[in-house]
Amino acid sequence: VTPTTRMTRMTRMTRTTTTTATTPATTMAATTMATRAAADAQTVAAAVHSAAVTIVAVAAGTYAEPIQVLRPVNLWGVCPERVTIVSKTADAVDCRARPICVLPGGDGSVIGGITLDGGVAVSEAHDVTFDRVHIRDSLLWGLAVFGAGVPTSITLSGSLFEGNVDINLVVVS
Repeated sequence: VTPTTRMTRMTRMTRTTTTTATTPATTMAATTMATRAAADAQTVAAAVHSAAVTIVAVAAGTYAEPIQVLRPVNLWGVCPERVTIVSKTADAVDCRARPICVLPGGDGSVIGGITLDGGVAVSEAHDVTFDRVHIRDSLLWGLAVFGAGVPTSITLSGSLFEGNVDINLVVVS
């Protein structure tokens, strides 16, 4: 999804900043409790990577972009039926080829209300929560959790696995 250039910035009296980026078919809002900080996010990935953003609220639409989570963030879609993040490549084992890949530093992240078309991976991160996530159509594993000797943990609730080629959930230590 290619965003348009129209950007709107609003600062609430509670010193919460909301930035909205308008895309052709969708609107994305990124919210943070940082003091008067603003993230001019043109993509979901840009909002997730912005140091000023702690909560990314994703509006209805399909987003064709892989997202790497390298720090704690709350990523919420309006609901899995209306928000899809897509990333399908031939290299399904590579965490970074997935719609969402939570890497070291992404500890404590929460992802909810989103369909992940192409699977999701958690690599060496702990306390990662997936709530109401639809994980589908991965070329290999739906949800892959890699520890490599590092404590790695996830919480999975109210989620659905569908159409994944090999295994829905795999844990590799």
